[in-house]
Amino acid sequence: MRTGLRGWMERHPRWVDAFIAAAIFAASLASVPATPEGQGISLGPPTPESVVLLVIGCGALLWRRTHPAAVWLVSLAATLAPLLTGSVGRGLPATVAALYALAAYGTRRLAVIGAVVTMLSALVLVGRANVLSATDPVSYAVVAWCGMAAALGDAVRSNRAVLAAAIDRARRAEGSRDEEAQRRVAEERLRISRDLHDVVAHHIAVVNVQAGVAEHLAGSDPERAVEAIRQVRAASSQALAEMGDLVGLLRTTEDGPDLEPAPGPDDLPRLVDGLREAGATIRWRHSGPDLAVAPAAELHLYRVVQEALTNAARHGSGPIELVTRQDTDHLEVEVCNRVAVPGGDAAVSDEKDEDGARTGHGLIGMRERVSLVGGELEAGPTPGGHFTVRVRLPSGIPARGEPTAGATRPVST
Repeated sequence: MRTGLRGWMERHPRWVDAFIAAAIFAASLASVPATPEGQGISLGPPTPESVVLLVIGCGALLWRRTHPAAVWLVSLAATLAPLLTGSVGRGLPATVAALYALAAYGTRRLAVIGAVVTMLSALVLVGRANVLSATDPVSYAVVAWCGMAAALGDAVRSNRAVLAAAIDRARRAEGSRDEEAQRRVAEERLRISRDLHDVVAHHIAVVNVQAGVAEHLAGSDPERAVEAIRQVRAASSQALAEMGDLVGLLRTTEDGPDLEPAPGPDDLPRLVDGLREAGATIRWRHSGPDLAVAPAAELHLYRVVQEALTNAARHGSGPIELVTRQDTDHLEVEVCNRVAVPGGDAAVSDEKDEDGARTGHGLIGMRERVSLVGGELEAGPTPGGHFTVRVRLPSGIPARGEPTAGATRPVST
């Protein structure tokens, strides 16, 4: 907010208009005597009627900002009314001020019409006061006075429009920045929630399986029960480590500790081995070159396979079939196993809320991850009582002609 005189004027526009109206009223009451050569405007002493009309014309200026067209009409009528009685009105300065307001606060079309009408009225008044021709220098001066008032008002209006447009653009830009910041925050929250879900779901599934094994073997085979407890401890430690890395991303500074790189295709064998150690039977077959996806899809590939294998182990029965097919354009991954309970979904997340209703966040998260990198995901029951998840992701292999042909081979059994 501005301070000083200009700031006060912006905060009290009606007082400013009242001062202008009073100044014009005082100046209009003055009588300009004629020169010896007969040049100049001689109005004579003011009459009561002319003073009343002058008060009306000047008083209307108090509303020049909000009703410029009406103020101009009232002022012009108060200026021309004395002509009906054969006298000369004194309201021309007020009419010129109203013309400026018409151009500054109205439209350009109204300003042009008002300028032409005001100029013609001024010529009539000057001619009536001096009995001069339209080519008299005084007439030219009065017409120029009206034209400058209209031009100045139009310039002020244009400048105000440019300033308002600039302010509006600045506000829109600020709003766009705020929206972009909110969008990024929402995306980051979604990403963190997906990663937390994947990490916790996988390792808790391992803990759950091994805890069940330990409970079952505690009496009959204590050594295997102890080994299962060791697996529980290892899985929980790994979960805590991965969660610590994930939370550490939110606190990373230039001097902060180095975090482990995000998992990718090279970490899938370790993932499969960990599930096998937890008791799952996984048959992995691979065809084509070594696993490779676009850099942006590496973490998403790992998390999707982790989610599909984990839920297949939790909710399915029998061996889990993991098939990967690599070429220069795409990597295809398929996870399939038998459904443990008829009507269930083995290879998708089967989380339940407190009331037992299935939420399916795992499948939703997998779809979101795949769509982020331009991939495709299909999930659903297949013949034979199985449930299958198929993922197709863009490959990170550069095109170098035909890929090396490789027969389908088991990675491990």
